[in-house]
Amino acid sequence: MVNIILYLSCRCLWNSWFYFTIPTLLGYEC
Repeated sequence: MVNIILYLSCRCLWNSWFYFTIPTLLGYEC
């Protein structure tokens, strides 16, 4: 369960880091 939370948090961080550069490749929203 903790691994899933960390995984989602990591995805969220990647999303905010590249949100303005490659939003079409990620397409994630927190």
